[in-house]
Amino acid sequence: MRLELPYGRSRLRANLSSNLNVEEISPPQLAPETDAAELVRQALARPLGSPALQEIVHRGERTTIVIPDATRVAGQEVYLPILLDLLNECGVSDRDITVLVACGSHSPPSAGELRLLVGKDVYSRVRVIAHDCQNPDDNVHLGHTERGTPVTLNKAVVKAERLIVTGAVWFHYFAGFGGGPKLINPGCAALETILENHSLTLDPNGLGLHPACRSGNLEDNPVYLDLLDSLKFVTVDFALQTVLDPQRHLVACWSGDLLACHREAVRWLLSRATVSIPARFPLVIASAGGHPHDVNLVQAHKGLLNACRFLEPGGTLIFAAECSGGAGSWGLDRCLQYSSPEELYRQLRREFILNGNTALSLLLHARAYRVILVSNLPREWLARLGLEPASGLEEALRLAFQGTHPERVGILQDAAHAVPVD
Repeated sequence: MRLELPYGRSRLRANLSSNLNVEEISPPQLAPETDAAELVRQALARPLGSPALQEIVHRGERTTIVIPDATRVAGQEVYLPILLDLLNECGVSDRDITVLVACGSHSPPSAGELRLLVGKDVYSRVRVIAHDCQNPDDNVHLGHTERGTPVTLNKAVVKAERLIVTGAVWFHYFAGFGGGPKLINPGCAALETILENHSLTLDPNGLGLHPACRSGNLEDNPVYLDLLDSLKFVTVDFALQTVLDPQRHLVACWSGDLLACHREAVRWLLSRATVSIPARFPLVIASAGGHPHDVNLVQAHKGLLNACRFLEPGGTLIFAAECSGGAGSWGLDRCLQYSSPEELYRQLRREFILNGNTALSLLLHARAYRVILVSNLPREWLARLGLEPASGLEEALRLAFQGTHPERVGILQDAAHAVPVD
């Protein structure tokens, strides 16, 4: 059997024995009902929990449109021109519009990267800027949430006369779902805000992550509830939320009130986009899904968590994730000095480190399973995380099959989109 896995912008290939009992695990097919631009126009014509955008914005009002950065595929190349044209019809000129890229704790993109992100036509029409969580001149402190998180947000969000929040909704490994409130916090938040909120992922009762901080769960999720509370400091006038399929096709769209749109997207995803877990496998061979889902270890980790859910206790995972961007976080890099999950957990309880929860999760999963990682990451990094490096798919298969012959093998081409439910 010929095996091919997405890897960055290319593919890895290897041969599997024909004697193996192989089962493909495929994400659901999320076929669009109509073309993407028409989906956006239909959503704008039928806002949820809100008047139409034409009834909200007025001539000359300074308007900020928030969009996600390149690690989140949202379809902004489709919806931004439509939104800009609609704002122009409402009397808001291009010179009054700012597109703010919600980078969160990620490094701000360059001018060239911004142009690629929004498209050259949009880039030439309006002001396009990127949020920088570590620039105090860009951010304004507003207060604290009930859980004590200091809320400091980008000036372009705080001082906008009209604020429109756009982005994609998908499962998130500790906030439950992306999109919605996450586009403001952490998307447009200062580092101190992000760290304090993300520290809520730690289980206060013992080693590990909080049991409510998991993919697909919003109920009693302390991270999500804290994000909701932080919204009391800003007025989101209008929202546009999308869902994209693994091929980056825009398949669903809602407009109107931010939380109403987010709730509807969550219901849509839970009913259409999850994968049932069959009898678990002793061996799973998986890809993070290729670029951008394996651009760095922080992003690839999300698919790794999904893939591990399909394993038997103590099973083996071969995971392909190029990670051309390295760790993807100076915080994750710093966490490599802690050699055990217990040591890292104690440090994070004393002082939370950016993406420390990701490092803790990797250490715990490497303890629970055998994880063989095909990537561009330094072998010493992987050794510190308890992950087994392989230079390619052929070597990973040799390592996995040494001294064992698993009865069943699961193949997962796109772990980022194969979200399992029990």
